[in-house]
Parts: sequence; C-alpha cells; structure tokens
Amino acid sequence: MSGCSKGQAQLHFEDGTIIRPYEVDFFTERSRLDYARIRISHEAGALLGTKADLIDTPVEITTGGERLARLLFTKDSLTFSEDLDSSYIRLEDCLKILERVTIDKTFGGSWSENVPFVGNSVTIEDVVDYLFDHVMDQVDSNALTDWEFTDGVDPDDVPRTYASSGLFNRAADRGRIGSLFEGLTNTGVSIQRTVNDWADVGAEDADFDFRDDPVLDAILHVCNHYSMDIFTKQDGIMYVGTPDLDYNHYFAGFPRGMHNLTSYSVPPMDAPIGGVVVKGSSERSSGESMWDMGKDDDALRSEAVAIRTDLDTGSILYFDDRMVPTGDTLEKVARRKLQETVESTNNGSAVIDMLSSNPQFGNIRDASVGDYLTIPDHSEVCHQSSIPGTGRRYPGGVYYVSRIHHKIGPRVGWNATLSIADSVTMDNITSYSYKFDPTSDEFIVDGNAIEADDILGALG
Repeated sequence: MSGCSKGQAQLHFEDGTIIRPYEVDFFTERSRLDYARIRISHEAGALLGTKADLIDTPVEITTGGERLARLLFTKDSLTFSEDLDSSYIRLEDCLKILERVTIDKTFGGSWSENVPFVGNSVTIEDVVDYLFDHVMDQVDSNALTDWEFTDGVDPDDVPRTYASSGLFNRAADRGRIGSLFEGLTNTGVSIQRTVNDWADVGAEDADFDFRDDPVLDAILHVCNHYSMDIFTKQDGIMYVGTPDLDYNHYFAGFPRGMHNLTSYSVPPMDAPIGGVVVKGSSERSSGESMWDMGKDDDALRSEAVAIRTDLDTGSILYFDDRMVPTGDTLEKVARRKLQETVESTNNGSAVIDMLSSNPQFGNIRDASVGDYLTIPDHSEVCHQSSIPGTGRRYPGGVYYVSRIHHKIGPRVGWNATLSIADSVTMDNITSYSYKFDPTSDEFIVDGNAIEADDILGALG
C-alpha cells in the first residue's frame, strides 16, 4: 500500500455516503469525550445538509481503508465558512446519544437529604444496565450497540456502594509527616479527584437519586462513584472500567525500523510525584451517625501512606476524604491514588509519523488512552565536530499515554501527538497505614503510640 493511500482519510456515513475530507483532527483523552474537527468541501457539506436522516447516526473515519474512529453526527455537526470555500464537521463521542433521554428514578431504596446512603444496596451493573436500556428503548440509533465491563473487571468484585465525598482538600497539617518520606519534598499539592480503588474498596449501602437528569450525566455520576471511566471504541460498545486494564505497549524511536518519532519532549520535573498521604475516617463515638463521621478534627483518625520506591526524591500530595474506609483498604486507596495521579500528570509529548511507522512493532494506529509507550535512549552524533560525544542526547523511558491527537492533511501527512506521563507500577509502590491522634501529634501503630521521629521504624 502506498504512503499516499495509507494517509488518505475518508468519512463513511451510515447511508453509504463517502466523503474525502481536506483535513482531520481527532482527539481522544482519558475521562473526556472523544471528538473530531474535520474540514470538507462546500459541495460535500451541502450534500450532508440535505440528509436529515443522518442525524444521531455513527460515522467512521478511515485511513487506508482501516477504521481509525467511530463518532456521532449530530444536528449541530455541520457549519459553513463565510466565503463558502469549505464546510466543517464536528463529530462527537457516541456516548453523546445518552444525552437524548432523561431519567427520573432513585436506585437503592428511599432517599434522605440528611442520610443519603440508606436503603437497599445496588450494584453498578444494576444501575448502568437499567440506564443503558432506558435510552436504547427510546432512541432509534446505532451509535451504541451494547455495553460491557473492560477486560479484568469482575462485576462481583465491584463494591456495592461508594461512601466517599469525592472532595480532597489541602491537609492543614501537611508539614508534620515529612519525616515519613526522608528525601521526598513536602509540597502539599492538592488535586480534586476520587481516590477509591473500585476493585478493592468496600463501603456502606448507597442510593443514587436522579431527577430529570440526562442519562449520560447519570451514568457518569455512578461510574465516578466507583472510580471508573466510561468510553467507547471502534466497535460501538460502551465500556465501563478503566483503560489501564486493557492496554497495549508500543515502541517508538528516531531510528528507522520502528515507529518513527518526528519530535519528542519530556522536560525534567523539578519534583516528580513521590508519594501520597490519604486521610481517612475518624473514629466515631457510640451511636454517632455515619453522616457525622469525620466531622471532629480532634478525633483519632486513620491515615495511609503510599511511596514510590523507584525514586530517591519527589513531592508529597495530600488528600482528605473522611468517608474513605480504614485499615488495609485505605492502603489500597492510597496506592491506587498514587498510581492514578502520577499517570494523569502530563509531562511531555511524542509526535509519531504514522505513514513511516513499522507495524512489526504493533499497529500504532490502534493506540489509545491507557496504553504505554517505550522510547529508547537516543543520541545524535555531530559529524562536523571532532570532539567525541558531541551532539544531542534524548533520554528514553516508559510512559503512560493520557491523550492522543491524530492530525491528517496534505501539509502534515498523518501525525499522532501523544501526551505522555510518567508511569509507575504497583511493584514500585510501598504503603503503610496507621492512626493519628491530632491532640498529641502521635502515630498509633498496632495500638502503640509512636513519636513522629520513630514512625518509619515502627511501620517498616
């Protein structure tokens, strides 16, 4: 197949219409909906303007006859330039079809504003299955064909509830625990993201209450409460889980013979993320309601620490969620939170020339968010210099792919810009859990009070 045909994009509509666009920009990013911006001829746009039956139907973007993306054509997709030279299409994530229907229902029993987690427990499978069918019964569209969990998710292992506020605030006493991390820098950065490890965290029974909410918002709400994402692939299926559980590993570099990098930039981080502290629930007095749990800042509370063992120095992030379970479970929360935070912090990019890439190293066109990219060390030799070792050196690494931008057009050919982040495996994370007494600044380990200076020995 020639390079020209390999990089020629086409749009395939459900009624058989095929359009060759001038330019395509396709974006996919974790925890965000996919979309594409496409420039086509004015004549092609005028043709699409006569086809009302294509609204809310899927469109396939192909290159070289192979599918790159499957997105949704909506009533607002088509616009025309003022000089009538071109038309523009914005294709949306097929999940947008879930916005066409609203839901007015409570799951899990009765609802109380004061005690929201009451009633009969429900599973994420119960709720998502009902919501998905609720849309499919009312919308005539093939945008979504089915839904399922990602590989690696056992529905029976997903907790029946979520008991976390989802809010993480800067820890007021962020300086007191610096001795736990030895060389790690205490920055006290705060990030507002959920921490619950859905595969391991048990919790109280929970209700989900929706009042005329779009079904897409309802499903996102439920999945967020289990720390899951929803996303679609080229098969039209809505997946529930995390991209990390079904990942591919690609290799790219400057030498010919593998996926060809045209540019690569990973600025060194002054303080990479080296650890997290998660403050859990405080101990309740007898008869105290769950809704009051954690309100007393002077109460004995559970905390967990997760530290990267592959770094000598780094920053510490603090998270405060008083509804998170305690003990070993809180350790799992901290470990997952550390991995999630490291891999969601973009620190560079890699641009790959898709037309000159070698499929022997994996079909890079299928790369998606949640995959990993390995870039080997590379040095450019300066042939005009007699000084040994002169030239530019590009340090390599293994990176997590958090965002991809495919750009196709006559001026650029076909490039894919991958936003990449540091990666860390669970094997390189160690964790501890303990209780902290704010009234005495003492750590409680196995029932014994430990001073801050001695805490590492006690936990080790």
